[in-house]
Amino acid sequence: MAIFRKVHTEFWRDPRVLEELTPEGKLLFLYTLTNPNTTQIGIYKITKKQMAFELGFSTESINALMDIFENKYKLIKYNTETRELAIKHWGKYNLDRGGKPIIDCIKKELKYVKDKSLIHYISENIERQEIKILFDNVYNDTSYESSPNCVQEKEKEEEKDKEKELNKLKTFKDSTKNGDEKNYERFTNKYSKSEYAKSPKGEDEPIYKKPSSQQLEKVRRMLQG
Repeated sequence: MAIFRKVHTEFWRDPRVLEELTPEGKLLFLYTLTNPNTTQIGIYKITKKQMAFELGFSTESINALMDIFENKYKLIKYNTETRELAIKHWGKYNLDRGGKPIIDCIKKELKYVKDKSLIHYISENIERQEIKILFDNVYNDTSYESSPNCVQEKEKEEEKDKEKELNKLKTFKDSTKNGDEKNYERFTNKYSKSEYAKSPKGEDEPIYKKPSSQQLEKVRRMLQG
């Protein structure tokens, strides 16, 4: 996701846009290119109800226009089961630059695509080879999501998030100097209910339990140095 997307001025000179698309069609096409759900790779999740709501169209109008874009003009593909939309020429206009930040973003977003055929659909129109290879590798590797490297990367990201939350405990050092145990307890209770305290196995029971008064006292002494 990004806060802006570039649209070439040639968009308005495309004969199809000029002569064939209705005003509603032009608006929807621009929307598919620039809405907040768009990603760096040109594949993103979005529901038709969301499109209808944000554009002020009826669901019937969205269905009709999407059908035209997909089956007549061949500009997009939409998976009704995964709710994923792919823009055919996205790679030609938006994946023309490299660099580590862009490559890292592409790798991360490709992991979460459920319909792998959409990856191939986008890849066909990517001209920059180093990026095209990334798409092709993920498309051809059916075990990508469960590969050790992918799993390790996800685990590292989760660990970083947990680390950030745990570091917040240190901010309570000053408040615990004066024996403000209630303040510390309030924070630990809040933490125990957060998503970061859930079991890594997806169990409902949190891995963090409310500490005893003895444990709180021990932590307080440690923080005071």
